[in-house]
Amino acid sequence: MTAAGPLAVFRLDARPESGLGHLSRCGSLAGALRDAGWCIAAAFRAEKPPADPHGFSDPAMFGDEDGVDVLRKRWPDGCDLLVVDDYALDAGFEAACRGWAQRILAMDDGTGRQHDCDLLLDAAALDAGEAYRPDIPAGCTILAGPSFALLPDKTRRARSAALARDRGTTPHRAALYLGGAEDGRLTLLVLNALAAINPALELDVVLPSTAARNLIAARPAACQSAVRVHDAVPSLAPLFGAADIAIGAVGVTAWERCCLALPSLAIVTAANQRGVAAHLRAAGAATVVGRAEAEDPAKLSAALAALLTDDEARRTMARAAADLCDGDGPRRVVEALAQGISPPRRAGVGGF
Repeated sequence: MTAAGPLAVFRLDARPESGLGHLSRCGSLAGALRDAGWCIAAAFRAEKPPADPHGFSDPAMFGDEDGVDVLRKRWPDGCDLLVVDDYALDAGFEAACRGWAQRILAMDDGTGRQHDCDLLLDAAALDAGEAYRPDIPAGCTILAGPSFALLPDKTRRARSAALARDRGTTPHRAALYLGGAEDGRLTLLVLNALAAINPALELDVVLPSTAARNLIAARPAACQSAVRVHDAVPSLAPLFGAADIAIGAVGVTAWERCCLALPSLAIVTAANQRGVAAHLRAAGAATVVGRAEAEDPAKLSAALAALLTDDEARRTMARAAADLCDGDGPRRVVEALAQGISPPRRAGVGGF
């Protein structure tokens, strides 16, 4: 095809065991770039194409190797932007892509890796991302904080209606999603706690894995009447938009809940979520608990009961959450990328 705009190639980890955060945020940025006239392509580290490819049709696929040769063979004329979102990759991979990629954007979550990139994006970074300075080139631009969170367009469009809701009324419906790598055990603890506190509470539970869904399905029939289990949904916005409260992991979806002013119990399920947790705690945008607390039935029940019964606390939390993240991150990143982008260097590319 003839390129109508610059080419962005996404190199991301899309393995199920890595969760769905990489795919979600890269898909959000890809959509915003596409709307701005870019051509979009992707190379996934995965055994098979992910279930929700976010418009990444006909992607390159590879296994455990870093994929430098895959990129060069698939797009021999190079790209205007390479987006790297894989914890296994660092400055060594990025340096090997120099010359092939005109510019490089690296996504990180405070992992301590060194990067050879032109822009570094971490929506969870504190203090404007200054902690990254020793690990990046001198001229690298840091895009730090929740204003750069890469949320799906459907979430951003649902924000106005969500902001109009009174979050201090008695909760009748809750959304529960603990991430793409959740095996169901923590979800089961939350469901049992909620059933003891308020058995009439309607619950939308998202469980991408079959094993997790089978575990939840084995609960007694009396506990299932108010529970709707969903597998991999195309968007969480409808469920979050209909919910009065949410229980979720402290990952990418925490920013979605903030954007929709949704009072929530946020559970830290991985070490790379500490930055998001710090933002949520500092802003009062969620009740944040660690995994050990969530696995303690008494502490979990106390946290859930407080969220369900304190009307004014939910109102305050909703306002703080909405102020923390407005969902306009993709536009801000595209604007940052527009600076210094030259016209496409190729007459034809392998993007789409």
